[in-house]
Amino acid sequence: MKTVGLIAEYNPFHNGHLHHINEAKKITGADCVVVIMSGDFVQRGTPAIMDKYQRTLAALSCGADFVFELPVCYATGSAEYFAEGAVRALDALGIVDCICFGSECGDVSVLSEIAQIIIDEPDKYSKYLQEYLKKGDNYAKARAKAFKHTFPKYADTLESPNNILGIEYIKALKKSNSNITPYTINRIGHAYHDTESTNPLASASAIRKLLCSKAVFEDLKFYIPESVHDLYVSNINRTFPITEDDFSSVLYFSLYNKFINNISFEDYFEINAELSNRINRLLPEFKGFSDFAMLLKNKAYTYSRICRGLIHSLLDIRAKELNEYRNSGWIFYNKLLGMRNTSANYETLNLISKASVPLLTSVKNSPIHDSLQGLAKNMLNTDIAATDIYEHISSIKYAREPLVEATRKFLKI
Repeated sequence: MKTVGLIAEYNPFHNGHLHHINEAKKITGADCVVVIMSGDFVQRGTPAIMDKYQRTLAALSCGADFVFELPVCYATGSAEYFAEGAVRALDALGIVDCICFGSECGDVSVLSEIAQIIIDEPDKYSKYLQEYLKKGDNYAKARAKAFKHTFPKYADTLESPNNILGIEYIKALKKSNSNITPYTINRIGHAYHDTESTNPLASASAIRKLLCSKAVFEDLKFYIPESVHDLYVSNINRTFPITEDDFSSVLYFSLYNKFINNISFEDYFEINAELSNRINRLLPEFKGFSDFAMLLKNKAYTYSRICRGLIHSLLDIRAKELNEYRNSGWIFYNKLLGMRNTSANYETLNLISKASVPLLTSVKNSPIHDSLQGLAKNMLNTDIAATDIYEHISSIKYAREPLVEATRKFLKI
């Protein structure tokens, strides 16, 4: 049996994701689809618009065989951290033969060549990269400008977000000497950041915009696979949407508590001295999560970079811990969120249970959970806390009883 790995956020799940699953199976010849998915917080540095269990159910309903959770410290990291964490998670399962991702480029050999240049960092490229970083450009802009000077034929490729992620996936495969083979498919439909929805393959950004404009399901069904219509109908405006501004009060309390107790924001992942100083200086002007992130934004810091730093501060994700995780193997457990209930999948799950890192199917009364120590325990506790905070905010917003992560079991359909 051949297994393809997908890396996703499904924020939320839409027609483009169904297309990706189907095409991945088709071009790789895979029988089994394993997804590494962000939990309740995503790479933009914001909460997911729907919780991880609803998004897992959508993926399973549309052809995924397994969904595993990407630890929140990587799910909310830069493209490099997100990609390497996810690739390492696929490798840790011990059963994945290939990875398939969407890209605007559609040519895995081109993306691989760019990845190798970034790894090797030849002198002429490094010179321009450092020059633009010193001028205050963020890393992505500095890298793109350096490529325009040194490898101009690849410059346009670095302008597209899915190309950038694809390059990071391949880079991670190369750096870890993985045996997983990369494939890519052309991204179709609206661009990643498009917020308008004019065809069935609208972007996740456009669908989130619809959801946040008090949309009803009739506004959405054109963009959502039919197999998940019931899931959306029964939960829209009951458990979702959730946005960053729903976290404004808890974020302000977290920031203010650190401020008055002289806890340095520099301790937290993706917050450096300059950004820490801006947070301290501008905190009295805090009006809400998104407003504060825009207030902090400047040439050196994108909105997403700032949101990631704020989320890391809220969730107590520290730079020192990230370095320790990276230096100790990246992944310490495989946390199962859901699976399709077939005999073949149970055989696969048995193989995963024999992998080099333990398989977690729940966090309550689990001997494997109880046996985790040190960095592994710390990483998992951060994941659990992130889920419980998200669930707490969601339950208050929609006036329902919260579900505690320690009581949840993986989904089977």
